[in-house]
Formats: sequence, C-alpha cells, structure tokens
Amino acid sequence: YDGAAREFRGFGRVEVLDADNTVALTAFAQDDCLKGHPTHQEVKDAAGALWTRTESTWSCQEVAPGIRFARLDQTDAVIQDGDASARIVRSRFEYDAYGHVVAAYDDGEPGIAGDERSTKTTFLSDTSAWVLGKPSLIQTRDAGGAVVVQRRFAYAGSAASPSAPVTLVKEEEWLKGS
Repeated sequence: YDGAAREFRGFGRVEVLDADNTVALTAFAQDDCLKGHPTHQEVKDAAGALWTRTESTWSCQEVAPGIRFARLDQTDAVIQDGDASARIVRSRFEYDAYGHVVAAYDDGEPGIAGDERSTKTTFLSDTSAWVLGKPSLIQTRDAGGAVVVQRRFAYAGSAASPSAPVTLVKEEEWLKGS
C-alpha cells in the first residue's frame, strides 16, 4: 500500500497450500512502476524440498511523459524436481518502442551448447492508420541460426481505409523438415 497515493499495490507475497501440502510461493514487486509483477516464484513439496524456482528481472521504460512500461527482461528458472540436482534455464526478451516483444532468446542451460533458440517477430508499423501490434513475420531459429519455424501474416483494412478494422486474411506456416 502506498499511503501517499492511497493506492493498493497488491500483495507482496502469496502462498498457496494444496491438499498434498505442496507450497507455491509468489513474491510481487511493490514499487511505482513494477507493482504487482511477479519477481520470485517457487514450489516446494510437503517435506520442504524445492521443485522449481523462477527469478524474473524487470525494468521500467518511460514510453511517453508520465507513462511507464514494465518490461520483463529475463527469467531464470531452476528445476530441481525435489532432489539435489538442478537444471537452470534462462530466457531473455527485447521490445520495440511500443512494448511488443520483438525478440525472445531461450538460452537453455548455461554451459550446455546447442540447446539455445531464438524467436524474432516483425510487426506492422503504420502509425498514420494506427495499425500497430500486428505481427507480419515470426521466425524461430535453432542454436546454429537456421530457421526452424516461420510464420507469415497478411492483413486487410490498413492505410487504404483507416476506419475499417484490420483483419487477418492469410497465415502461412513453415516447419523445417515438413
């Protein structure tokens, strides 16, 4: 709670206990920009053994005077499955000026080569007709940089008729090996 602004910022921490005594804990940011966004999540079994833990790294971007956007920059997930062994998986994200995710990098496990992949998205950007946020191309690449999945999108109703809704008229998908 921010007393000066009289604003409830959500719970700082939430614990959920199920019938098997599994505990799911989520911690939330409480500052001005990131309020309500999860920063830490973990699941433990009835004996207290950790199964998963995720740390989320956020940043705040001012997109216009007085308007801020909370960006998820990175997640680090630890998967332990209740024992001492652990697997760490990292994901990173990049955004355009409108807050759309234009690149997602799944780095896989640090120290293990070849399990990485990336997905890049190209969006339509017609500000005169206010056509934003519609993907035109999405490509997923493997660790070597080869395209393994590609999707193309075509729309109708853009600059020719700004008042008409923009609708998807065609979607093509290509999978490597198919």
